[in-house]
Amino acid sequence: MNTVPGPGAQTVAEDGTLAFSGGTLISVADNDNNLASTILSVANGVLNVTAGGATVTGNGTGALTITGLQTNINTALASLDVRPAADHNGTSATTTGVSSYGKARHTATVATSITPAADAAT
Repeated sequence: MNTVPGPGAQTVAEDGTLAFSGGTLISVADNDNNLASTILSVANGVLNVTAGGATVTGNGTGALTITGLQTNINTALASLDVRPAADHNGTSATTTGVSSYGKARHTATVATSITPAADAAT
């Protein structure tokens, strides 16, 4: 069985960066340890990770795929951050999906509230 444990709802300031680490860590697991990939997407922003031994496609975009061994995927996820689109405030969501060889894909979503921030005067 594939699992995607993750944090509850998160809050980040407009034009800020939300790091998914420590208590907000997103990780993936498979009791057979045969994960093939993890696919992440975010509404209204971009995702960034450090590869950590995995193969990463789409870094710096709204859709990211991490492939490799389960331990390498989780190492990459430990560096995950989300950056909302410039001047966006309101709501967003980060969705994580996992797939392993011969098993169904499982997903989890983290709702994000993006609080308004005053722009510098020009």
